[in-house]
Amino acid sequence: MPLTNLQVDKARPGPKDQKLYDERGLYLLIKKSGSKLWRFKYRFGPKSLETNRPPERLLALGTYPEVPLKLAREKRDAARALLKKNIDPGLQRKKEENAQQLAGLRTFEAVALAWLPKQTWGSSHAARNKRRVEQHVFPWLGPSPIGTVKRIHLSLLIERRYSGDRLQFERPTHRPKRGRKQSRRVRLRFAPLPSHRAPEASCRQHPRPR
Repeated sequence: MPLTNLQVDKARPGPKDQKLYDERGLYLLIKKSGSKLWRFKYRFGPKSLETNRPPERLLALGTYPEVPLKLAREKRDAARALLKKNIDPGLQRKKEENAQQLAGLRTFEAVALAWLPKQTWGSSHAARNKRRVEQHVFPWLGPSPIGTVKRIHLSLLIERRYSGDRLQFERPTHRPKRGRKQSRRVRLRFAPLPSHRAPEASCRQHPRPR
């Protein structure tokens, strides 16, 4: 007979591990420590010469009460659907976990952190650049897969960073005293950026003075 919610809730541990069977390979493993674990028992693979049956395998479906009886049955049914397609649900789960781990290694943040130390900057300049991307780039683009980050995302990020401002060159307004050479250094100031134009498009209209 299938399990009921009351049976699952009232089950208590004993001196040894116990199993409360539901249906279609699903059972609740009650450890002597008191934890309750959902397991799905199935057979997959080539038949054994001894038993003429595929080897028995187990798939963990979570713990109770985090995973209630209804959800455990849904997970079992999903695993059985994979078996009908000749897919091992245990192997499929490992592939998905590996894909998630690989995706985590290929995020914008992971690639940027691997790229920064390879640059030939001075220590103070490298620390400043790292601090800048950690503060102004990673909160928005850090978790994104590197292949999904496009130029438009960076443009929008620059516009967000300066909150409607852009960098513009400004010539010194004072004249140097006689006998002193005029400094070629120019100062930077912020100027309003029109909201309908991209930052790089607006900056092109203000080239650096010669």
